[in-house]
Amino acid sequence: MAYTNPPAGLGIVQMLVLDIDANTRATQGHLTFKDGVKREMIKEEVTYYYELLEGPKTVWDHLDAKYQLTKYAPATTPLPDRLAGHFVRVIIQSGKNFFGTLVIESTRPGGFSLAMDGAIGGPIRFENNIVREVQVAK
Repeated sequence: MAYTNPPAGLGIVQMLVLDIDANTRATQGHLTFKDGVKREMIKEEVTYYYELLEGPKTVWDHLDAKYQLTKYAPATTPLPDRLAGHFVRVIIQSGKNFFGTLVIESTRPGGFSLAMDGAIGGPIRFENNIVREVQVAK
């Protein structure tokens, strides 16, 4: 993903480039400054800019536009067990997006959990009736 003139500090960055892995996570990146100097970003900068620029949503929207997603509507059809452990996007009825690793618990039907980076207390539970769509990259 490349961004020209990103919202970075004093407006001295000309280009920000983030490398995205197969799970649609930013792994590394570099900045090119307006004076031509180029430098690699540290891990924290990569994470910061990826979130600031809505990287996860942007990547998944791009995959959707390229027909590279499989979509499920858990409110009408239960999620297949084979999706457990996959990195997914969950869109709830209000349109809010969540990203993480899918956890399906056979002992708790009617929903699923999502293990998300930074979540405190373990995976977050979603009831099927509040979820518009679950998407997984092909």
